[in-house]
Amino acid sequence: MQEKPNSTAIEPSLAALLMKEHRAYQELPLAIRRFVERQEADGIVRAALGVTQHLLQDYQRVVGPLGSTVRLSKLAQMQSVVLRGLSNVALSREVNPAVRQRYRAVITMSDDASVITIPPGSDRAGARISVAHELGHLSIHSRGKKVDQSTIRLGSSEEEEGLAEYIGRLLLLPKRIDPAEIPPGGMARACFDLATAADVPLSAALARIGDPDQDLGVAGVILWELRPDRRLSVAERLKPYYRLCGSAFIPDRSHAREGSLSAMVGSGEAERTALGNETVRIGRFVGDFKVEAHGWGSEGRGTRKVLSTFQVQA
Repeated sequence: MQEKPNSTAIEPSLAALLMKEHRAYQELPLAIRRFVERQEADGIVRAALGVTQHLLQDYQRVVGPLGSTVRLSKLAQMQSVVLRGLSNVALSREVNPAVRQRYRAVITMSDDASVITIPPGSDRAGARISVAHELGHLSIHSRGKKVDQSTIRLGSSEEEEGLAEYIGRLLLLPKRIDPAEIPPGGMARACFDLATAADVPLSAALARIGDPDQDLGVAGVILWELRPDRRLSVAERLKPYYRLCGSAFIPDRSHAREGSLSAMVGSGEAERTALGNETVRIGRFVGDFKVEAHGWGSEGRGTRKVLSTFQVQA
């Protein structure tokens, strides 16, 4: 675990939570403040790291060393959580790995046995991160072997949703990534490999590389989709399909800049990667970054996409 976590994140809801913690801690929802106090932590990130470390240590005592894929059913069982709907989960991974699945699991918390229900039609990878998200909610409201009914009755909040999602990522993707393990031009491949190994959607892996306990210097991630209108240039056709850029607002109408690395790899049929330093201005996401743009899929068949990562220059 990182000794001094960062105070920023690329996932927007977590970024907003950390910003509010810094500016007006006492205005945070009661559930979050009680969670931090219960963990005896000096902040939200350390509290999240502490609770997940404790859970995973218990998991290792029962299951053995952590592998690349955490056995979520065992983790739930250890917390007296009943999982319902597992038989309805599709075995195939989601078709579009960047989209957060539409179907969300639901948790009912009690002192005896909490129940997480997985909706019909959920895919395996999406179901795993959704269940982990609900375990995050349980961690926030747990007080030893009981749950805090007073904070549960208040209902969830945007802040709690962001924290639960972060705890879920920590449970399924607990490793702190060593920057030395990612070669130049290897960030996109590392994200794909991370998602595949942990059996989670690509979106979870993308958020994970920019979490506050990481040390990769990732300031933002954009997945571009190449629109089919050939009257426009490739740069104009590249639209932000999925983005994680912290609190920076990126309008749907945005497109890649002419001559940018993202535009360079945005056409063709071959898998390509481009690296370099760029001055970036995409909506309100602005700065000088080390950029990696990785393009794959077919322009001719309309499946071309570009994954761009933006790291703070050393």
